[in-house]
Amino acid sequence: MSSRPSSSSVLHETSDSYMRSTSETSFKSPEPVKLGKHKRKPNPPLQSSKLGKRKHKPSDEEEDQVEAKRHLKAKSSKRPRSHRKEEKGALTPRDQCLNFARWIPRGIDMFCILKDVFRIAPLIEDVRAQSGDDSDVDDAHLTLLANISKDTQDQMLQTYKKIIAGAPYLQELMKGDRKKSNELQKILDDMQYLIGQVRSEDAAHLKRSITRYATFDGKGLQPSVFPESKESRAKMGLNHPQIALLLCPIKFLSEYQKDPSATKAKLEAGTINMDARAWPALLYKAGAAGVAGEAFDLTNVQDGLFEGFLLERVMKHVLTGPSSALAGDDFHVSNSCNAVIHGMMTVEAENIAYAAVQARSAITSRDKWTAEDGKFSYRKFYYRIIDVIHNPPDKGWATAILQHYNLKLFKDKAGRAAALSTYPTSDAGDLDEDEDNVALMRKQYALRSANPTNTVRPAPPPPALSSSIGSEVLPPRLRTHQDPSPAVSPFPQRLHTHNDPSPATSPSPPALSSPAAAPPAPKPHPKPRPMPVRKPQVQDLFSPAAAPLVSNSHPVDTAPSEASTPLPRKKQKLAQQESPLTESEAEEVETPVRKLPRKTQSKAKTAKSTSTPKKWKGKK
Repeated sequence: MSSRPSSSSVLHETSDSYMRSTSETSFKSPEPVKLGKHKRKPNPPLQSSKLGKRKHKPSDEEEDQVEAKRHLKAKSSKRPRSHRKEEKGALTPRDQCLNFARWIPRGIDMFCILKDVFRIAPLIEDVRAQSGDDSDVDDAHLTLLANISKDTQDQMLQTYKKIIAGAPYLQELMKGDRKKSNELQKILDDMQYLIGQVRSEDAAHLKRSITRYATFDGKGLQPSVFPESKESRAKMGLNHPQIALLLCPIKFLSEYQKDPSATKAKLEAGTINMDARAWPALLYKAGAAGVAGEAFDLTNVQDGLFEGFLLERVMKHVLTGPSSALAGDDFHVSNSCNAVIHGMMTVEAENIAYAAVQARSAITSRDKWTAEDGKFSYRKFYYRIIDVIHNPPDKGWATAILQHYNLKLFKDKAGRAAALSTYPTSDAGDLDEDEDNVALMRKQYALRSANPTNTVRPAPPPPALSSSIGSEVLPPRLRTHQDPSPAVSPFPQRLHTHNDPSPATSPSPPALSSPAAAPPAPKPHPKPRPMPVRKPQVQDLFSPAAAPLVSNSHPVDTAPSEASTPLPRKKQKLAQQESPLTESEAEEVETPVRKLPRKTQSKAKTAKSTSTPKKWKGKK
């Protein structure tokens, strides 16, 4: 039989277990209390009930927008991150390379592959430097270059030199060790990405304004088109009547104007080739009606080429800013435009080719940038434009095209460098010298120096040498009796009557003895009006005027007489005139002075005394 536990033992065990449990719970040390504000924990999100509304199913357009946002976010994450600036306002060598990469498609080569350029261009330099000695050239290099045409080699070598000049840090990395070569490959990858990004950015920015650029008056296409939407974009290209005139090959433009529907069908079917070998009408100058290429002459294909209004506006939009595209010649080249940021000085063939590619791509019905549009290859189109300007059939025409765009973009035919010059005759492209006053002055001076006899005035002959100074040299006041003008007496003379004999005239001076080749005499001074002549008196015989004239061959230095030196007018009035009568005649004429009687004199005195007021005499 099993023995049962007693009640006392059971009670003892239960009491022990109870004491053990209470000791564990009641004698634990309390947790420390944290002082400060208590942060409220956020409420847990409410779970959506099953009875709530159903989820909204997105439409196809919303799904496309979400996909586009995800694609842009993924693309932006791949964008190369440049290092932080070492100093404020200074760029690291890597940043300089990445900034220069944005200029490569616009001014150097928009279709270049940088890794191929930096791999093949140095080989081309080595092979051409060692052209005389083929033993040192690697056979692998020769076989590689044999598959590349000479024009392509020249283009790659030119691109390589321009990139090295703009980003010299890349050349330092090429000469370094393996670590630097790896850095070079990373920088080239980032630069290649930026080349494609710049090309797409320019194409996207042109969409907003291309409808105004494509019309001659700049008012927009009719019927209107909105290039930013896909549905409206499909109406561009050959589907729009105004744009079709720009895309049509220049040789078939007149045919399209006569029968647009039939010519359009031929273009879409491929009967009329639209490839890079045929220039589109948008490249040509507009006619009087505002149609590009309207004045095209098949016998002179280069006339008006690359002078289209659409090409000019797209080039201004990319290089000098969108505000200058429709401004004509009234615009300012801002410091924030691409031409100033990248140090562009003159327009080159690559700038014109890039603008032509972007202009044609912007008016097509394609929504995204592509290197080909059906049979039309933008790559071939780009390099053909560069080749025809670098190697033109007429060099004068190519020079005129570059000067034309320098004038349109920088307002100077010589480019931006001449426009920024402080020299007053910096416009070297202006061939009309007649409008330049400085050039005209130099031209006239050269003619004067070449023909001095025709322009220099003859100097007056020197005066005849004589022992004494001629009377004509002296002023009238200091002239002597040798003056050929008749001597006038300062004394007043009586008027002649019918009983008087003929007036005595002063004897004429003898003729001056002068050499055979005497100089022409100066103009005589105006003669004074003669005074009335009187009878000669006895006293006149002793006057200095009656002295015999001395011959000019034996001159005598004499002081000027009083008769020949007239006094000033004021003194002449004040001077008392001497009487012309003799002493005996004067006595007869003279009358005694009549004296007033005493009475009259006293009256006169009294009159004076009454007229003058008496002065008040004060106390002394």
